[in-house]
Amino acid sequence: SIACDVLSPYFAKKVVDDILKSGYYSLAYDATNRGNSKVFPFVVQYFSTKGVKQGLIEVIEYPGETVDELFQNACEVLKSNGLSIERLTALGADNTNVNFGANHSLYTLFQNVKPSLIKAKRIEALKSYFEFVELDYVVLLQHIKIRWLSLFNSIERLVKVFPAIGTYFLNLGEDCPTILNIFFTSDEAICTLYFLENVLFEMQRCALQVQHHRMTAVDVHRIITSIVNKLKKRVADKYYGHLARTTLKKMSKADAEKLDKSFENFINKILDYIHRYFDANANLYEKLSIFGNISIDLISWNDVEQCVQAIQIENINMDKLYDELYDIQSTYIELKKKSVSVHEQIQSFLGKDKQKIKNDMNQQEIDDDEMTTEEEEIDEPKRIYPDQLWAYLFYVHENQTPNLTQLVSFCFSIPISNGYCEGVFNQLKQTWTNTRHKMSPELISAELKIRLNSTNITCEQFYNSILSNTELLKTVRSQQKYKHKAKKLSID
Repeated sequence: SIACDVLSPYFAKKVVDDILKSGYYSLAYDATNRGNSKVFPFVVQYFSTKGVKQGLIEVIEYPGETVDELFQNACEVLKSNGLSIERLTALGADNTNVNFGANHSLYTLFQNVKPSLIKAKRIEALKSYFEFVELDYVVLLQHIKIRWLSLFNSIERLVKVFPAIGTYFLNLGEDCPTILNIFFTSDEAICTLYFLENVLFEMQRCALQVQHHRMTAVDVHRIITSIVNKLKKRVADKYYGHLARTTLKKMSKADAEKLDKSFENFINKILDYIHRYFDANANLYEKLSIFGNISIDLISWNDVEQCVQAIQIENINMDKLYDELYDIQSTYIELKKKSVSVHEQIQSFLGKDKQKIKNDMNQQEIDDDEMTTEEEEIDEPKRIYPDQLWAYLFYVHENQTPNLTQLVSFCFSIPISNGYCEGVFNQLKQTWTNTRHKMSPELISAELKIRLNSTNITCEQFYNSILSNTELLKTVRSQQKYKHKAKKLSID
């Protein structure tokens, strides 16, 4: 009862309260099978006073997965948490007909209520492509289920042990299968592996960027444009890695040209796949990308105006927005002039008492010892994330900027992928184990909401926060915790 009726609602409400302050949010969900039912986590993304945040607002178990059932459940989740569909910016889910079909889908039903709703389908041009090409290379690691991200690791591993494996099979003599004999004695084989290792490294790096928890829709254009330009440059220069290039020079002209053409076709197939999934929304992502630029002073009013038009945001006073943008840019220029770097100022803002930050900023002195964060302690690069920069600017700026804050909140609420939902499934597996299989869905939902909605604090901070909350402790000690049972969402 304490978990289900006190702590779980408390941490879920903290997320909802943050959303109500922010104004805008996106909703994403996914499904996993459990017996004869399906488990659906509903997660949100929003722009908080400290930057982009994600949270889990509900986990439900339901046997059906029809469009109407999903829509009714999603609406009930929003309603029970006091969230308005009018403030919903994007819907994130798998790219299936149930979710994003043109005629009757979850997206079209939501769009009937909110016409300007954005499709936040997974940016999985890379992911889907690797799920496609992995079928040709599944023999590389017979005992490992290869997915898109493990393909590069498989190729890299094979390249490292190629001489040893080749020697082993060739020493079998007549017992060596013909196909393996040809493979390990052919220059084409090792050259192809060199090529794949080189190209897939870039693909993996791009895919990991997409999955990073700080990435949002404002980063999509930069990430995808970068990998597309890199791949096009490789084709134009016919450069597929130094080792592949060296091996090609040792081969006959005919064989080298044939292999070179296959490399070009491979990369072009990747490019075609990316364009197929990205180009339809490329204009929108390009307009959103202005807020991914940490050089705030270089953002033009024309770009901001086009962004407002692209996302169809309402209730924006354009004249006041213009003035607010100028004021924020002026604040940013002043921050850059200070003796402490902007990165250090942001890290202090994220980790220290706000009043102390303001005092320190007035003195233009911040103790270096106070800059250390958990991310830096694990060698996180000293990188400025746009969402944190905007949050910091809104905090230190002397005057309120309601129109610009509203616009920034809208843009950063749009997710880049459904990765957070998939992360919930990982937590679900750890929670709903074989030894804990008798736990009720309500208790599992409560544990996940407590765990995932309090990830930004340490165990000690969690403990102290609970002990210092007198109202929460009062509820724990009272009979009230038995009167407010978690609501099970269902279709009548």
